Amino acid sequence: MSTEETASELKTKALEAIELLATVIDDIEQRMNSVDDVDAKRAQLKEISRSIEQLENKNIAVPDVLRHLKTTLVTELTAADEPRDVMLEIGKALTEIFRPMEGLGLTSRTKPKRSRRGSSAPITSDSVLRQLIIDALLSYGGRARSRDVLKWIEGKLEGQFTPRDLETRMDGRTLVWKNNVQWQRAIMVREGVLRSDSPTGIWELNE
Repeated sequence: MSTEETASELKTKALEAIELLATVIDDIEQRMNSVDDVDAKRAQLKEISRSIEQLENKNIAVPDVLRHLKTTLVTELTAADEPRDVMLEIGKALTEIFRPMEGLGLTSRTKPKRSRRGSSAPITSDSVLRQLIIDALLSYGGRARSRDVLKWIEGKLEGQFTPRDLETRMDGRTLVWKNNVQWQRAIMVREGVLRSDSPTGIWELNE
């Protein structure tokens, strides 16, 4: 890096790099969503692996078509997991890049406040969050990824969140309203409103 570059020029370079990174991340996200029926394929792989194991335990020859199908599923699922792993690596790298800014006090000044235990400040009620979970899943046909449900709820409550909703829990990262949605989801699973056997990250209404 040349010492002759001005702060404005450095800023321009940084913004260009950020724009490029945003494009790369969008591309990775599209690849993450390009593999159809990932959860169904994981379940199928599990059943096929179990069948092969049972046949081998009984000293019965495993059909080649069954082994081929297993290999195909493993290959497809590996391809589906690769973009996710890349995204995680990018996230870790960005965390390291911005760590010096924290030491210089240059992080955002609008950081959410931490929620105080036992606070009596107004908060979105459990009944509202519960109904929003149901409405969100119905809008997705009864089954959706947890992040999509949270994004849907966030859109519905935009402009209606209370100050306490937008505080964070003691970990300093999790917003109160998101944490409460997760709690309601757990309760709904225990009550049988939501399925308890859904794949990790998937929320699903019981029929």
